[in-house]
Amino acid sequence: MQQGINPVLQTEREKYFDILRGIAILGIFIANLNFMSLYNPEHVVGGFHSVYDRKMSFLHAMFIEGKFYSIFS
Repeated sequence: MQQGINPVLQTEREKYFDILRGIAILGIFIANLNFMSLYNPEHVVGGFHSVYDRKMSFLHAMFIEGKFYSIFS
């Protein structure tokens, strides 16, 4: 039998990385909620509803789409 192909034991796992992966997957799920809701503020007359929509769109792209995908990968 070859060395190194056995699964990692539960006591050898790094819990911090498992928690970080779980948070990243949750973030990816939140990032995809916007797409799955079929909400598109550009189809509203005049573009975005308000300044708050533009700010939240920027924060969403910066903190959710930009960070969670890179953390997970």
